[in-house]
Amino acid sequence: INTTCFGGWDGSALATAINGTAPYNYSLIPAGNFNPLTGELYNLSATVYTVTVTDATLATVTNTFVVTQP
Repeated sequence: INTTCFGGWDGSALATAINGTAPYNYSLIPAGNFNPLTGELYNLSATVYTVTVTDATLATVTNTFVVTQP
C-alpha cells in the first residue's frame, strides 16, 4: 500500500513465502519496520525496496517492490 501523503511513512506491504521449508527469515533493504517472522512490512516511505526470504534449507528468493507517494 502506498503512502497516503507526500513525505509520509505509512506505506505497507506483505511478503509471503510459499513452497519452501519453514521457518522463513525476511530481510529488507533499505532497512524498515518489518516483522522478520511474518513478512509484514510497515511504516514505509516512498522508495524502492528489496526483500529477501531465506528458508530453513538456506534457499533464498529476492523481490523488489516500490512504495509511491501522491
